[in-house]
Amino acid sequence: MNTSVFFTFALLACLGTLCSAQMKCYECSYDQANPKDSDCWRDVVNAPDSTEVDCASYCYSETFQSGGPNENANYWYIRRGCAGAKDTTCSDSDNCHNDAWGACKRCCSGELCNVDSPSGSNMVKASLLVALFAAVLAKWLN
Repeated sequence: MNTSVFFTFALLACLGTLCSAQMKCYECSYDQANPKDSDCWRDVVNAPDSTEVDCASYCYSETFQSGGPNENANYWYIRRGCAGAKDTTCSDSDNCHNDAWGACKRCCSGELCNVDSPSGSNMVKASLLVALFAAVLAKWLN
């Protein structure tokens, strides 16, 4: 395969992934005792009550905790689904997971990207994709 054709294909694949207008998100919730033991938290992909829904902008995963992240009993719920426009309720870092009290909501914009707990970084996939694109572009320009 011609090198320029390969790089063009890689570029289009990267742009298509980053710029897709509609995506699917996992949707589930668990509002009972010990949500960290629920399928919605541990294995959303195979959870019996988890569904894939079409979303226009962002996916999210959210939890609420009191008393710090070290005790499972401190978590009140886990929720996943479609988020509206990204706003101040969405954290761009893992810092909210370390708070002793409050909601921690992670938003992401990739296909079925809300598989992590709110403490997991969903920005890693986008960062890796950008790094791959930069490496391909640098190779192509040299």
